[in-house]
Amino acid sequence: MIKKRIEYWEKCLLDLGKKNKLVNFKETLRSSIEITHPEFFTLFNNLVVKEKELKFSQLKYKIVTVDDQKVLEKYEIPGDLKTNREIEDQVTTLKAIRNKCKTIFQEQGVNVLYLSFGFLNWNDLKDKTIMNKSPLLLVPLHLVQRSIIDPLKIFLGEDEIVLNPTLHHKLLTDFNVNLPAFDNADTSIKDYLSSIGKMIKKHSWSIEYKTFIGVFLFHKINMYKDLHSKEARIAKNDILKGL
Repeated sequence: MIKKRIEYWEKCLLDLGKKNKLVNFKETLRSSIEITHPEFFTLFNNLVVKEKELKFSQLKYKIVTVDDQKVLEKYEIPGDLKTNREIEDQVTTLKAIRNKCKTIFQEQGVNVLYLSFGFLNWNDLKDKTIMNKSPLLLVPLHLVQRSIIDPLKIFLGEDEIVLNPTLHHKLLTDFNVNLPAFDNADTSIKDYLSSIGKMIKKHSWSIEYKTFIGVFLFHKINMYKDLHSKEARIAKNDILKGL
């Protein structure tokens, strides 16, 4: 009985509904943006392994003369990163994401800015025609602009790189698929995703090698981890058994 109760608590903390972008990710106009350059593994190597600070393309303006009229002309300074948006839309979206994350941090004290590496395309248990797209690895980020004349930049955050905890729980309980944790010190991301690819082959699922910067809110993960790691101790607790 206590084990089932713990599982129920864990489920509540993880939010397994389809509206949760950790279960069913959908790109949104102002809270996510795809990184299209550099390619998947190069980006991971530069950002995570080498811990480089990477800058986005920058929108600049200059005054030029056209037909004896002075006009403002915009131009782009290339950066290390490219996205799936036009430069003006890119800047607006990145600033919106940064402001949203800053507000959440001020209110709740948690970092919600992550770069998702890889997505798992998997079918729903009840209806196999319904496909879900879930982030796999979540890499913590800082998104900064140090002055108004500087480009927006990202660099690796202090939190751990984590396997999407909501997806892990969902696949384990619904399909008995136990995705392995990621250890950057021991395993390359290429080998890691390859091992997942072998695990999911029998289900005809697939991995999409894309990266998105987004707002991923799973601040209850620490409570979930406590429950998950201390299940045996909780199950033996006489007070909890009584309750």
